[in-house]
Amino acid sequence: MNNKLLNVVKSIGVGALIIGVSGMSNLLYANTVDTALAKGYYNVLTDVIKTHGIYKDLGEVRGNGLVYANLQDFEGDGIPELYMIRSQNDENSIGGYVESIWGYKSGKAYPISSAYNNIGKRRDSRDIYMTKIEGKDYLVHRTQLSHGHGKSPYDNVSIDDIAIYTVKNGKLVKIEEVKGLWESTVDDSLKERKSFTQIQGGKTKTITENTYNNLMKKYTAGTLICYGEAGSPAFSIDTSNGNEQFMKFYKELDNKANKANASIKDVYSTKSKEEKEQIGRFLSNFPYALIDFNIAKYNDHELIKVGQINQWHGFVNLANGEKIKSTMINEWYYDGFPMSTVDTYVYSLFGVKPDITRTQGKDFFHYYKAKDKYYFPIIEGMNPSRYGTNIKNMYQLNNTTYCITFDLYEVDLTRLESWKDDWTKPYSNWTSEQKQYGEVKGTGYAVVKQVSQNGKLGWNLVEYHKDGGILSNKQLEALQKKYK
Repeated sequence: MNNKLLNVVKSIGVGALIIGVSGMSNLLYANTVDTALAKGYYNVLTDVIKTHGIYKDLGEVRGNGLVYANLQDFEGDGIPELYMIRSQNDENSIGGYVESIWGYKSGKAYPISSAYNNIGKRRDSRDIYMTKIEGKDYLVHRTQLSHGHGKSPYDNVSIDDIAIYTVKNGKLVKIEEVKGLWESTVDDSLKERKSFTQIQGGKTKTITENTYNNLMKKYTAGTLICYGEAGSPAFSIDTSNGNEQFMKFYKELDNKANKANASIKDVYSTKSKEEKEQIGRFLSNFPYALIDFNIAKYNDHELIKVGQINQWHGFVNLANGEKIKSTMINEWYYDGFPMSTVDTYVYSLFGVKPDITRTQGKDFFHYYKAKDKYYFPIIEGMNPSRYGTNIKNMYQLNNTTYCITFDLYEVDLTRLESWKDDWTKPYSNWTSEQKQYGEVKGTGYAVVKQVSQNGKLGWNLVEYHKDGGILSNKQLEALQKKYK
């Protein structure tokens, strides 16, 4: 652990949780595992991220999110397990973190263990190591504590213990403990005594200090994942550069999982920088209003909702130069926007114009259509979050139709120095600060069609699935057949 990070932990004091990692993820391992296994573990991570986010802050006392993950082969059988650490805190407690292990069997990922470590109730430190011995990985918890409340006359007490875990037959088991105890007096006699024990198979035996030191060296020779400071419930893992270590691992696992989609031509890499930006900006119109959309069975209210919400966020100006006047309708104030402008905007996105007389079913939100205007309710304040679409693949389904897979990132604007920016830009154009606080909130896909708009090439949305997950070969082939 470098001194800079250690000093940060000390400066935060009691209750701090700084999470990250010492040592890089095994990217090569992630890239060489079975594709189905990679997909299974990727989906596990993605589900955790959807619920808890990714922890990227350095030095924040409270926060939630996935902070570390890697593949570890505990059983040495070439089928690695997924090990992860997730921060778990709330406003009313110091909190702690959850260690989880998942396995893979019979084509499915399954949970092996999950344990919560409550920082607030610990007096000792807790270091976490991952050590490989003879082809097998071992999870090692090291506990250290010093205090002056020993049994007289040996008031000063120091302990340094390790507990070693592995996975056997799909279960996490503790295979060994090694314990060291040092005691000393505080009076002029300066007496000292020490003892060392080893516990295996439920049996405890006394060992020499030399044996103790060799065992400690053996089991702590691996990667130090998490560092804890004795005397203060502080735990640290380096999350610098937006938790770079985790994001690299997650991306590598994603790349491996997505290789299953190679049966259909991915043309995204052939697109120019300008084309990629155009596609990204086009997709930025939809995550605020749509979840699952299909133009073949659309509801006209969905189309208008896209315009209404994007107008509210300031992504589009539907006033068309007119002075907008507020009107009270049913005890609420509404702004009226030219119907022709709204219809033109909707048509540019979907290739159809809304006709609410056609649509049957309940309205998605309260708006009114009268004469030549749509009236949208005035909503005070603004949503403090923004989305960025990170395109991963662009599969060609026919000459003009493509399936685009993406990760959807969300950033909390309250974390940024400035909220002002062009938020229709794709995730690839975000600043480093925006990416620092961006969290993956969905893995989805869209089907888009290339069209001519005012003599220029543009796009229309055919399908949009905000959180549809990774597409399998079977799903892609079905889409290709559907749009052939």
